[in-house]
Amino acid sequence: MKLRLAVAVSSIFIALILAEAGCRFWLAYSSTEEQLFRFGSIESIREKGIRDRYSPHRHLGYIPSPGWSKGSDRHNVLGFRGDEITVAKPQDVYRIACLGGSTTYCNKVEDPEESYPFALQQILQQRGYAVEVVNGGCPGYSSLQSLINLQIRVLDLAPDLVVVYHGVNDVHPRLVWPPSAYRRDQSGHILPGTLDHSVWEHSTLLRMVGVSYGLLEPQASLSGAFWDTPNSSYSLEFWRQMRDGAYPRGFFRQVDVSRMLLHNQPTHFESNLRDMIALSRSRGADVVLSTWAVSAEALTGDDPRLESPDYQAAIEEQNEVIRQLANEMNAPLLDLALAEIPNRHYVDGYHFNTGGNRFRANLLADLIEVRYSERLKRSQ
Repeated sequence: MKLRLAVAVSSIFIALILAEAGCRFWLAYSSTEEQLFRFGSIESIREKGIRDRYSPHRHLGYIPSPGWSKGSDRHNVLGFRGDEITVAKPQDVYRIACLGGSTTYCNKVEDPEESYPFALQQILQQRGYAVEVVNGGCPGYSSLQSLINLQIRVLDLAPDLVVVYHGVNDVHPRLVWPPSAYRRDQSGHILPGTLDHSVWEHSTLLRMVGVSYGLLEPQASLSGAFWDTPNSSYSLEFWRQMRDGAYPRGFFRQVDVSRMLLHNQPTHFESNLRDMIALSRSRGADVVLSTWAVSAEALTGDDPRLESPDYQAAIEEQNEVIRQLANEMNAPLLDLALAEIPNRHYVDGYHFNTGGNRFRANLLADLIEVRYSERLKRSQ
């Protein structure tokens, strides 16, 4: 019996070693880039030089890597998507800075010249204005990160106008419980990442199994690479359950998403926007606010949380905050959520393709030209 048990244990151990070796060989030599992003360790991904688009940042978690390029895609040396610019604003140039998350960075198009900030610059230049538009967006940023980004990176560029576009990334931090975890610094939602993953994630086999079944976050994801998730945060769990069609399960049977959102009102979102307006104006920059657009008909399931009526209601709730704040603080408003945007302009229901980016840039250019015509004329 002892011999049989020893043989059985040894066989299992050898099988696991072979499986681990096979997984590592496949991931290193046979996997696609997409598969490597999903199952690889952050170290292996960086060794291949294909996931260095973002770099750690002590205050923001991460920023677009300065000087990064891949094909036609590129960041300038200051860490903004697009071409090189000088810190000192050129004389007689009207400089616009666009703040937001992935829908400002426009990561669903492969060339920065297909992004909405570039399209905005091109449209205004074609109308005869000496304009420079800086893409200050970064995937995953909420209004809190944009506020910090504005203060320590963007205002040094002396923009004449700041455009703020935020939505779903400010819903995620509201999915925290207990109520004491809902704090403006988002410490109940995310914590600075240490890049020290659990011992289980050092095994390629176990990491692949965990990611496949939604038990682990891919290390190559921005949240997996740069942030840790505290126990009070339920946004990723909601994503998993919506993906699997299992909501509500587990803790959500006690406290569902609607209760979290009802209790955690978008007060921090409002405060961040209010401070961005005040801070920009204190430095001589005007601010344009934009509501956040999403098409329920064009959703593809990339983020199943957006298919939830609770999330859709929360986004509209935040859009109403934007409208009221624009009215109260006399800030121009582009109500993109109410614009009739054709579904063909969406990639996944909230990110835009090249045509969609140009569509929204035209709307924004019209608003800027009307509201700031005199300042624009001085840049001609």
